[in-house]
Amino acid sequence: MAKAKGQDVVMPKSPRRNSEISLTVPTKRFDSNAQAMSALDSGLDILKYGLKSRPKDPARVAAINIQPVEGLGDKAAWTTPNNQISVANERRMFHLNVNVYEDSETNRVKAMELANLFLKEIR
Repeated sequence: MAKAKGQDVVMPKSPRRNSEISLTVPTKRFDSNAQAMSALDSGLDILKYGLKSRPKDPARVAAINIQPVEGLGDKAAWTTPNNQISVANERRMFHLNVNVYEDSETNRVKAMELANLFLKEIR
C-alpha cells in the first residue's frame, strides 16, 4: 500500500525491469477531424500490414491485434503486442506506448488514463 495526497493507494502489479512510456505527437494539425481519423486509420494499416513496397512478415501480421477504443477522442485504437494507444481528436493525432507492466491489460488501462490526461492538456 502506498500513500498519495494522504490517501491509501493500491498499487498495480509490479512494474517490469525495462519499463517505457513514450508519446509521439506529429506536428501536423489536420484540416478536419475526418482527416485526422483517416490518418489514424492509415497509420494502423501500416502498423498491421506494412507498406506496399515493404510488406510485414506474415508472422508479425498475425501477432498484431488492433482493438477499437470507445469514449477516447474522436477515434482511438489499442494495439498489442506493442501496447500502443493511437488517438485522433480535434484535428490532432497522437500515439502513446506503455510498456510498464508484464500484462497487456494493465498497460492498456494505464495508457487510457494517460491519454485522457493528455487530451485535457492539448485542448
